[in-house]
Amino acid sequence: GMASPVTSAQSVSAECTQEAVQDAEEDNVEASTHVVRETPADAGSYDHHHSLQQAAAAIRECDILFVTCGAGFGVDMGLHTYDEFYAKPELLGGHDYRELASPGLAKTDPALWWGFTGSCIDAFRDAHPHEGFSVLAEMQKFVCLRSTASTFQHFLEQRRAKLKPAALSPVELKAMIRDVEKQLGICTAGAVDTWRMGPRELSNKFKNVVMGGEMGMAVLAQMTTAQPFFCATTNVDKHLVNTLGKPSVHEMHGRDERLQCSACRCVWDIPLSFRFNVPMETMRYVRAASAPEEQPSELKCPECGVLGRPNVLLFGDMSFIPDKSFLSERLWGHAAQDMLAHDEQTRAVVLEIGCGRLVPNLAVLGEQMAMRFQRATRQHSAESESSSLTPRVSLIRLNPDAGCRAWASTSVEEGDVFEPGRNGNPSYVFLQSGAKTGLTDLWSAVVASC
Repeated sequence: GMASPVTSAQSVSAECTQEAVQDAEEDNVEASTHVVRETPADAGSYDHHHSLQQAAAAIRECDILFVTCGAGFGVDMGLHTYDEFYAKPELLGGHDYRELASPGLAKTDPALWWGFTGSCIDAFRDAHPHEGFSVLAEMQKFVCLRSTASTFQHFLEQRRAKLKPAALSPVELKAMIRDVEKQLGICTAGAVDTWRMGPRELSNKFKNVVMGGEMGMAVLAQMTTAQPFFCATTNVDKHLVNTLGKPSVHEMHGRDERLQCSACRCVWDIPLSFRFNVPMETMRYVRAASAPEEQPSELKCPECGVLGRPNVLLFGDMSFIPDKSFLSERLWGHAAQDMLAHDEQTRAVVLEIGCGRLVPNLAVLGEQMAMRFQRATRQHSAESESSSLTPRVSLIRLNPDAGCRAWASTSVEEGDVFEPGRNGNPSYVFLQSGAKTGLTDLWSAVVASC
């Protein structure tokens, strides 16, 4: 994730693509229609200035902006990427990344487990956001101040009112019910019972607790954003949330500074005043190996006292409690498609920043979202009559690695092709640049063209 070793932000896990699979099922996408195709970025030489102007034009005219931020987004803060930890094991005291980012280590070597976790948390808190964060905040304001923002809010509220349990997995339903119950003051025992329920019981409880009353719907509204801006990230630091606001950010693989309890399923934040101060030469947190009564109270569940674990998706992790913003992303994506299908003037941009290819799940997510947007535009019969030179849907990929110019998905649906648009304006733009420089240059070009 944002350069963190403890994150499985780039981990190979079935959970990583769960949301995309469910979205595809909800949209009745037929997998049999998938075909392999060439990447539109493969042809032609790279002209940075021309690409920058194309990207700026797309941002300037967009009504809907979906951003994906990978580990590369944190490089300019001094954090490391997943690739670097594999290439340079000395960064982890000679230990293997996959071993350190596996939940089993908590039992076999708790001092090393918490040493690794603690060193990551301290590093995140010591890092200072670069200028790219401010640029994203400016882009967020930009699209939210457009006259079409109220129209997006209308479609989002419609989607929220029609939410059904079938749109969520059992784990997601449990997490949602648990969070609503907690905010409504329902006892912990009830939340534990919820975690043991079967599908039918879960569905009924979701309808009653979340969708069945004004208080439940009010909590649901707090969890979801009605802004035409959304960010999905596999980074597990808190910097994007601090910059953009929680409802507008989906922390796909959790947050390193947040712990979860295996007994009562409680989730809590480690106090900002707490420091691990792990010696990097050993990467061992000795207090974690001490007797239970000697372990820091900040690491224990505030409800039942059991020692917690990071609320982060790890390798082979079956106990991770997902962040509730998965629902916000899902509702947001469908509302965006509704708006694109309804109004031929609506334009959307998917902006990918620092997403690598060693594990390309986040790059694939951005491509899938762009293709879903593109399918939505085809529902409008007058789409081909649009007079704008800017495509209705654009995918902008920002990465210093030229190898990331290629398409990440191995297959797409028939017709989902990002070809050059009318009058030579492409719907796919690659900017070969790092996060900080690329974003500041892009925003400067947008401002200059307004």
